[in-house]
Amino acid sequence: MLGAPQSRVLAIQPPAGYAAQMIEWSETHLAIRDAFRRFVETEIKPKLTELEHGDMPPYDVLRKMVATFGLADMARMRFAADLAREPREPGAAPRERKWST
Repeated sequence: MLGAPQSRVLAIQPPAGYAAQMIEWSETHLAIRDAFRRFVETEIKPKLTELEHGDMPPYDVLRKMVATFGLADMARMRFAADLAREPREPGAAPRERKWST
């Protein structure tokens, strides 16, 4: 007679001397987390059903998120810093990068 399969719980023990460490977030990290949570509560949750079922495209919400958190400005600053680091002759245009996959 075949019985129901028995489930096993495999208990994995950490190596000897291992101490789990909690990440301690800075005040800046906590402020960003709280700001993003407020954004989700005010901008996404009220429109969740429309966003999930395709009745409302997400583009306006994404644009507002990019503007609210300065993501476009950060991307521009990063791009400018990358260009400034790249060696080139004065007045020459940046060279095209070839990315290997």
